Amino acid sequence: RLDLAYLEWRPTTGVRVQGGRTRQPWLRPAGTALLDSDLMPEGVTAFGAAGGFTAIAFHHAVQERRADDDAWLSGLQVTWRLPATSGLRVGAGYFDWHGVRERRPFFGADALGNSVAGSGLVYDYDVVEALAEYSRELAPGPLRLGFHYLRNLDAPSRAATAWSAAATLGNVSAGGRWELGYAWQSIDADALFAGWVDSDFGGGRTGAEGGILRAAYAVTPKITLSGSWFDQRLPRSALREPRYRRLQLDFTAQY
Repeated sequence: RLDLAYLEWRPTTGVRVQGGRTRQPWLRPAGTALLDSDLMPEGVTAFGAAGGFTAIAFHHAVQERRADDDAWLSGLQVTWRLPATSGLRVGAGYFDWHGVRERRPFFGADALGNSVAGSGLVYDYDVVEALAEYSRELAPGPLRLGFHYLRNLDAPSRAATAWSAAATLGNVSAGGRWELGYAWQSIDADALFAGWVDSDFGGGRTGAEGGILRAAYAVTPKITLSGSWFDQRLPRSALREPRYRRLQLDFTAQY
C-alpha cells in the first residue's frame, strides 16, 4: 500500500487539482493537534490562491463498504494571510463526515469516545472551524502562536466543541538548533469524528482534555532529536484509568 500517490493538474496560475492519496491539504495552526497529521486522505482536492487568500475544497474517502453507501469527508477551508508585517493568518472552514450516522465507521467495537446507540454512531459530524496563526521573530528564535476551534452542528452543545491553543519558540524545521512548545486542548465527545482525531492526544479518543509539551534539538542540519509529553484527562468510562500519560521520543535523520 502506497502512502502517497497522486496526479496533479494546474489549469491556470494559482489553481491546482490533485487526485489520489495526498498529504492533508488543510491548514493546521502551528502547534495544535486536533486532527491527526499522520492521515493521508484519498480523493480529490482543489486549491486556489490569490491576493493573500487560499481556498481548498476536498472530497475524501473515509470508509468503503460492500453492502452500503461509502463514508466520505467533504469540505472547504479558506485562509487569509494578512500583510507580511502583521505575521497573522486567519481562516474558517467546514468539514462534513457523511455516511457515518447510524453506521459503524470505526475499528472493531470501539467508537473511540463518540456516542453510540445500538450498533451505530448517534450523530453526524457537520463541523465548522475557525483558526488563527501568528508568527514573529524574537531574539531567542521565531515565536509561533496557534488557535483552532471546531464545533459539530449536529451534536448537543455539551458535547460539540473542540479547541486548541498553542505556543512554540524556535523552529528546527526552518534551520534552527532548538524548539520548545506547549499546547492545551479539549475535545468534547462528539465534536469530531473520532477516527480522524490526533492519535497521540488522549490515545486518539474524544472526550480528552489536557496539555502537550514538546521539545526538539537539531544535532546537525540533518539529524534531529525530539520529545513530547502528553498528559490528558479522559472520561472515566473510556479507560480503567481516567488519566492518559505518554512520553514519545523521536529520532529523525534526513539523507
